[in-house]
Amino acid sequence: MFQENALIPYQVSPLPPGPWVVFAPHPDDETFGMGGTLILASKKGVKVTLVVLTDGSLGGKKVEQDNLVSTREAETRKVAQRLGIKSIYFWRQPDRRLALSAALADRAAELIGRIEPATVFFPSPMELHPDHRAASALVWEGLENCVGFQGNAYAYEISVQCPTNRLIDISAVTDDKVALASLYRSQTAERDYINGMLALNRTRSYTLPPEVDYAEAFFAYERVGETALLAHTLNHLRSYWPKNTLFLKEKNVREKPEGMPNTARNEAQIWFDRCRDIENSRTWRYTKPARTVATIMKAVNRYARASVRRSKDCFERLFFRQGR
Repeated sequence: MFQENALIPYQVSPLPPGPWVVFAPHPDDETFGMGGTLILASKKGVKVTLVVLTDGSLGGKKVEQDNLVSTREAETRKVAQRLGIKSIYFWRQPDRRLALSAALADRAAELIGRIEPATVFFPSPMELHPDHRAASALVWEGLENCVGFQGNAYAYEISVQCPTNRLIDISAVTDDKVALASLYRSQTAERDYINGMLALNRTRSYTLPPEVDYAEAFFAYERVGETALLAHTLNHLRSYWPKNTLFLKEKNVREKPEGMPNTARNEAQIWFDRCRDIENSRTWRYTKPARTVATIMKAVNRYARASVRRSKDCFERLFFRQGR
């Protein structure tokens, strides 16, 4: 079994090179997710372009719905001013309905190609919010469409711990990050996002030296364009388990017989697996056979019905007409 240091950094990482392009699903995600890193970048004079993908129109109840979009954009502009970000794009896609499309991917590719950033940031594909996951998919597609892109691709976490291979120490600017997040009053009035943000950053210091109190986590992807984002992420997740782990072994699935429906094939495979269980069972004289036989009978029944539907005339004549 792999040790922890093979799965998570035990040392802090430096800031990636600039200029940066940061894609945020909603107005505030860039701050809650990587606000400390943005503050450190601003102190070093890194040029940052911010792209807010959705209008955030479903993100508050205490603000009049008609004014919420403009309110959240105004809050983002205040945050950007504090960070020295001069280039902001609001794409105003519908909140909670962000989806990967060729048009959005091409738009991302055009912007990346025009700015030529050294590092592109987007939410982790393992985030919970659907807009966060959609954002990671469309930005990755844009990177693949951006011919000649040789920069870094960094996924950042916003609301949950995600796979990470980079931890950036934000201990010295944590108070500044809290002040920055407090500018999103329309959101912090609804929920205690700030304490949740701090809890996540505090937890990320667990494997780091004792002088590090808070950290932000990223996953730096290599070879953008050679593998799909999902495959890249799954390959990393597989490193959590050795190849000989029992439940990761692939079963020897029989090939689908010609003409057999997918549902029937699945039922047949269950039947074969259960038969192997019986053959290998050491508790044949006890309760397992009864449960297994019951399962087999159900599977055979479903398999027969599926086969009957597939060859209706033949089976109907054989099983029904002759039996009357």
